Amino acid sequence: MDAGELDVFNLGSSDDSSSDKSSDSSKMFLKFSPRFSLDAMTGKDLSFGPVQEVYVATLFNWGGGEIGGDVNNSFWGIGSDVMVPWFGKVGMNLYGLYNINIKDWNGFQFSMNWFKPFVHFGSTSFIAYQGYIDYQFAADADSTAFVPTTDNGGVMFNGIYWHSDRYALGYGIKFYNDVYTVKDGAGVLGLESTGFSHYFAATYKF
Repeated sequence: MDAGELDVFNLGSSDDSSSDKSSDSSKMFLKFSPRFSLDAMTGKDLSFGPVQEVYVATLFNWGGGEIGGDVNNSFWGIGSDVMVPWFGKVGMNLYGLYNINIKDWNGFQFSMNWFKPFVHFGSTSFIAYQGYIDYQFAADADSTAFVPTTDNGGVMFNGIYWHSDRYALGYGIKFYNDVYTVKDGAGVLGLESTGFSHYFAATYKF
């Protein structure tokens, strides 16, 4: 199962130097998380209890800026599909983090994602609650680095979307705290790594 998103920010140049998306900052963020079924690779049913399937899980976060000056991480670990009351099947993964910028392993991340239709309009469309959580922990904090870091941080996205066979329309809000373990407001760049963002989406499904 593959999942991902591409966020594009502030396509026009911004002259507001206080904006964290000013004209000289990166304009995109890509998250891509392919998983590979261990059940399929081994030919065995590895399910147990609420765990439906087991995976080799990977995740890639690319910030779109220069190597060393933006988020460029890869994650490698184990994943599963877990049946959760009301939500149904929820994806859960536990990874080790490999920092591509400095070519070093640094801490872990727990991730969870969900997609729950909860209002149906016949058989043609529905409204779903969908989102994800990424939480990093046991990382090496470095308050003296050019971009100071903490030992933990995370992000949660919550979205309400209407879906049909061909279209989707909705709104989501993302909450983040020391996201990607970047310390909020610290360092010479004064990066904003704690706060929230709004997302409005209109989608055509191929």
